[in-house]
Amino acid sequence: LPSGVTAAWATNILTISGTPTASGVFNYSIPLLGGCGNTINANGTITVSTPGTIMLSSAAGTDNQSKNINSILTPITYATTGTTG
Repeated sequence: LPSGVTAAWATNILTISGTPTASGVFNYSIPLLGGCGNTINANGTITVSTPGTIMLSSAAGTDNQSKNINSILTPITYATTGTTG
């Protein structure tokens, strides 16, 4: 698991929680004992991405406007990098 993330097993439930402090791909394997004594593994992957950036790309001050009812807002635009979705 990534740094900052832990796993806790209680009452046949595994809970993975926390706040990752490193980016990357982290594989994990959970050994499970079957009723006949066989062991199988439940495997998974957690992918942690580096946070993207956001910057105002419209004119300075457009992100802080005071307007009256029925007056048009000046368009506000932001540019992002390192993000998807």
